Amino acid sequence: MIWGEPDGGTRKPTVQPHEQLAVRAVVSPAPYAEVVRESYQPGWRSKVTA
Repeated sequence: MIWGEPDGGTRKPTVQPHEQLAVRAVVSPAPYAEVVRESYQPGWRSKVTA
């Protein structure tokens, strides 16, 4: 993933110029604890399947 804005970002004097960087990330399931993911009752944010 590329993080940052092209060409050093904005020209606003209060924002420091920066470079774009390639960053890596590890995506983990949520909630992180396996027992919580598998055994807790689904909440209002859970996807309901019929």
